[in-house]
Amino acid sequence: MSFFADFCPECGAYIEVRTEGQNGAFHALVAEIDKQLDWPLGSGNKIGLLPWKRLLVAAWERAHGRPAEFFPCIDGAGFDTVYRRTSRLSKKEMSGLLEFTNAWAAEHGVTIGGLEPF
Repeated sequence: MSFFADFCPECGAYIEVRTEGQNGAFHALVAEIDKQLDWPLGSGNKIGLLPWKRLLVAAWERAHGRPAEFFPCIDGAGFDTVYRRTSRLSKKEMSGLLEFTNAWAAEHGVTIGGLEPF
């Protein structure tokens, strides 16, 4: 199942966003990364699922030349970096994010169910 939940900012057409299968695959992969790696690597610091997800999406966005937005923090304590939410990614973009994340995981020795990432 997929959803029409976003509009193209250039032409206004509906964009079919990620599927439930893509969403599940990405979250399963992020869970394996979280179980198997610390961050920074070798630090012993376990960061959790949400920080991993945000780090991976941010790296994927930068790899494609898409900038982050910076906003003053609502409490006045510096700035926050905001990237797109995965719920707004198209099916094609989500496929790209999955490929990027699998490649990153493989480069860092993450295994999925005893197998190398696909």
